[in-house]
Amino acid sequence: MIRLHCGDMCAVIDEQHGANCVSLKNDNLGVSIVKEKDTNPYLIGMPVLFPVNRISSGCFLFEGRTYSFPINEPQTGCHIHGTLHDTPFGVIAQDTCRAVFRYTATEQHPYLSFPHAFSITITYCLTAYVLEQTITIQNHSDKNMPVMLGLHTTFNLPFSKGSHARNCRVRADIGEHYERRLGEDFLPTGHVLSADDVDIQLTKGDFIPTSKKISRLQRTAGEGIMSITDKKANLCVEYQNDVKYKFRLLYNGNADSYICLEPNTCIANCLNTNIEDNGFDYVEPNSCKQYTSRIILKRL
Repeated sequence: MIRLHCGDMCAVIDEQHGANCVSLKNDNLGVSIVKEKDTNPYLIGMPVLFPVNRISSGCFLFEGRTYSFPINEPQTGCHIHGTLHDTPFGVIAQDTCRAVFRYTATEQHPYLSFPHAFSITITYCLTAYVLEQTITIQNHSDKNMPVMLGLHTTFNLPFSKGSHARNCRVRADIGEHYERRLGEDFLPTGHVLSADDVDIQLTKGDFIPTSKKISRLQRTAGEGIMSITDKKANLCVEYQNDVKYKFRLLYNGNADSYICLEPNTCIANCLNTNIEDNGFDYVEPNSCKQYTSRIILKRL
């Protein structure tokens, strides 16, 4: 575990499990921002997912090449989330408030059955009240490399000691709400749903996360900011994401102790759908792309 400190802020990064930030605290304010323990690894910290979300039958076609991944969710017949979140990363650099981690896949040691040599570098910078995460994907192969990236960031409810989840309000800059086959394979149907009460509450910052279970896929709108405000503690956690994260998943389990605010670069199963502007992207040979997110703790 790698620990970063800046003022009253402390972050812990687990380099053995995807360079995941598994703890983010401000002890002076009694704040613990991300979920630290769960039997489900996706519900700890802010795991990086690649390829993100579900892929029907575990395969897709890109530029004449079939990409195949193991079916690791048999009940849906899908591959889900890749294994990067459970992969050891090397520590490239470290000081008190900054650390750099890297995973490299080669032809001799590929990532799953992904037919590209590539590296993913995750850089964390901790300043007063801000954790910045930058993900750099470098394509070392001679062909265009598909990129389907996401974060499964799980926030505590409440995040402030002595408060309660019912004191929290969630805001999200969201657009189109996509229908999914919930209870089946959870994949988008392509149908856009009309805005409901939860959509309106999220847009206004009035959604009470204990009021209703949600599991929804939405297009990012506006500045793409999501936030959780604790009205009793007079504190706000703001989650800023790069504009290249074009979609959001919002999920709150049993609506009691956490909420997942999940930025995704593309819609689930993007290359197997007919959804326009589905967010799919690629990295050209010997090139890279970066994706930056920030978690900001604010006093109201």
